[in-house]
Amino acid sequence: MPSNKITEITAASNNSANSAKQNFKPSRPQFKLSWILSLILLILIVIAFGLSPLAGAFGGGGNELVFGYFDGKPIAYDYNSYFYNQREVIAQNWDSDTTEENYEYQIYQIWKQAYDNTVIHTALTSEAQKSGMFVTDEAVDRYLLTTGPYISNGKFDRELYNSVSTETRKQIRQDVSDSLLKQQLSDDLFGAFVVPDEISFIAEMGRTEKAFDYVVFPLSAYPDNEAAAYGEANSSEFRSADVSIITFSSENRQEAEAVYNRIADGSLLFEDAARTYSIDSFSDNGGEAGTVYYYEMKEGFNNEDDLSMVFSLNAGEISTLLETPYGYNIYQLNSAVRQPDFADEKILSKIKNYLVSRERGLVEDYITGEALAFSTAAEENFSITAEKYGLDIYSVQKAPVNYGSAMFLSSFQYSDSGQYLANLENNENSLKTLFAINEGELSDPISINSGILIAYCTEAEEAEELDTATLEMLYPYFTPQIIQSDYNQMVYSSEKFEDNFMRTFFNQILAIDS
Repeated sequence: MPSNKITEITAASNNSANSAKQNFKPSRPQFKLSWILSLILLILIVIAFGLSPLAGAFGGGGNELVFGYFDGKPIAYDYNSYFYNQREVIAQNWDSDTTEENYEYQIYQIWKQAYDNTVIHTALTSEAQKSGMFVTDEAVDRYLLTTGPYISNGKFDRELYNSVSTETRKQIRQDVSDSLLKQQLSDDLFGAFVVPDEISFIAEMGRTEKAFDYVVFPLSAYPDNEAAAYGEANSSEFRSADVSIITFSSENRQEAEAVYNRIADGSLLFEDAARTYSIDSFSDNGGEAGTVYYYEMKEGFNNEDDLSMVFSLNAGEISTLLETPYGYNIYQLNSAVRQPDFADEKILSKIKNYLVSRERGLVEDYITGEALAFSTAAEENFSITAEKYGLDIYSVQKAPVNYGSAMFLSSFQYSDSGQYLANLENNENSLKTLFAINEGELSDPISINSGILIAYCTEAEEAEELDTATLEMLYPYFTPQIIQSDYNQMVYSSEKFEDNFMRTFFNQILAIDS
């Protein structure tokens, strides 16, 4: 199989609904009743008529494959395991449109979905066991007598029960116990607990809708002369030099000292030592890390005196052996230290990046001043003033205050051409500032990730009557799904979760050395 299949499958996966570990919050679509009913009907049709071209793609049995861990518990694929049964069920209901071009990706999707289900199953089972919940033998018996694998023609089949080995019966009882335990916790966690006034509160949120035009003053607009002035006042931070590094682990002090002594007495070249002993990413290049700036290196030292010592070296000199947050390091300066040229665009860009990441308040204060000056001028005409300032105007259609992008209310997610207001729907203070203005008014400056925003309310409308009938019908149905989606994201971002799916899938299932 061509090596680029890994890239193809990974890219395709990234374009689908992927792991919740990715650090984003998906927008929730706005639903109409007719759309929901059509979706439910479509799902029922797919389940009823789905085929299973890949159900036999992998045989049962074989050695256990571990795809990851949750809270120390392996997420393992083995014959008749939860993972195994999930894969079988998903494969049996898979789309029959399998071609040579998409065969590997469909295999990936089947395994990934089964894996995701098993991750959540493992997390829930682990949490249930830790909570002290338990399932009685009587509950397991009731299940097996009415619902379990020994049922034939609607009744418990004693002969079928006796035909199963003692070990298998034991495993079935354990699986049933785990399943009942997980189900009880799921009911407790994801049940639709609707407070009596909750629906009317959400409906009231949607009473007033407002539309806005807005402009953005980016932090990147911080002027060069201001950046240069800051640089000149802090010039030592922006000195640079070409540096090479050798890194040893914190457990290898003895080896680090021996290598350092050999470099110092000339019996071992720095470059050769880096290639042979260094554990960092620069080892293949003989330790060369390229051009670095003084401020960029600070986090790599336990104290600034050590960094100052490195920047006091002459070209070609090596530092002493230094203990750092990453172990033990030896540095070599490959060039003389260069003083910053504040007329150089590259240096100015470095200073601006430094300011945004480390002195953001200073930049925001300046940009806010520019936004306030615009706001004063725009009181007469927002559009004309924006044009004079050379600013793009973004527009959003009417929407209510929708903190958290609740699916039951319309939002800015689908009408915001700039997506700046859409990204504020998890920022309570910003929403308050935005919706405090009436039609024809300008907002106070609103801080966003990339700058400062000024909004102009173009329309405000208040509903005369609130229609809660549809909300009352849908809210109890969707609330458990929302809670479970949030729980799934929490599991995938948990420190308890170790995800080795991609490596195991490519190496063990597709037999590709990734």
